[in-house]
Amino acid sequence: MKADNLRITTLQAFTGLLVAVACNPAFAQTPPIAPAGAAEWQACSALTDDREARLACFDRWATQQGATTQATAPARPASAATVPAASASADAANLTNTPTIPPNTAPVNAALPATRVITVDAVPGCRDRQYSDLSRFWELESGTDCGTFGIRGYRPISLSVIASDGVNTQPTSSNPVNNATTVTPYRNTETRIQLSVRTKIASGLLTRGHPTLSDSVWFGYTQQSNWQLFSGPLSRPFRT
Repeated sequence: MKADNLRITTLQAFTGLLVAVACNPAFAQTPPIAPAGAAEWQACSALTDDREARLACFDRWATQQGATTQATAPARPASAATVPAASASADAANLTNTPTIPPNTAPVNAALPATRVITVDAVPGCRDRQYSDLSRFWELESGTDCGTFGIRGYRPISLSVIASDGVNTQPTSSNPVNNATTVTPYRNTETRIQLSVRTKIASGLLTRGHPTLSDSVWFGYTQQSNWQLFSGPLSRPFRT
């Protein structure tokens, strides 16, 4: 009987202790530890009896969510406001170096012929093959001008061996003093030499001031000689 009374007394004491702890205001105001993870906001929602504890729980959950988002957020690309000062200064330099059209530029005169483009490998002067044969031969353009008093070829310069059926062995002249008085035994085979040169003595007399065209005045000389190269006994004279 005494043992049963002892158990009843102990149970009553433990029950009274639980009631005292549950009715303690300090214990009621202490918010429970919310579980971590996605279920934390559910635990905060369950705190319906104490508004302050509910608000504190949601504040802690919001703070944890913000820290997690910042740690996992990707790096943003640099905006236009964060462009380095060196790039801005380089752009300003490019704008400064942009060529500008000078004012009062004279327009191109379409009435005048266009100047020919001279390539790098072209031979300058009267040997430039970008011009026509006629222009190069008589130097009729400023791009084919080789100056005055320079020796150029005129007609073909040649050295040839010729043979004929007969040779004038006693030449005559309109001046009787220059007539041959005797017959000279010339050979029918001989050498012919032709020499022909020219030089420009003036230019631009009619086209003065023209940007591309030019005229020229020439002097030419041509000589053809028959040389008795094979007449050794006659000391190889020039027949004509």
